Amino acid sequence: MKDNNAQKISDLNGLGPKSQDMLERAGLMTVEQLKSMGSNAAFVKTRESNNNVSLNLLWALESALTGEKWHVIAKIIVPGYYWHLRNMKRHSTMVSK
Repeated sequence: MKDNNAQKISDLNGLGPKSQDMLERAGLMTVEQLKSMGSNAAFVKTRESNNNVSLNLLWALESALTGEKWHVIAKIIVPGYYWHLRNMKRHSTMVSK
């Protein structure tokens, strides 16, 4: 049963229409879904369902969920993190085969 009172992703600060569309294509419709998955898993799931998803989405997701400014988060997430996420996806694909 659908929860009509669920907080919509559009209610969060920092996630514009393009980000919301990408999240929706990944099946992420509510703030509760994002909170339960966390920004990392939501980012990976969104990358699997969309083309051209940049690291900016990860920063925006973390910012929206924590209230921290995205530019502070961007400094914390080192460039090697993107490499880690990409390899994490490759590993999960190899394990599932």
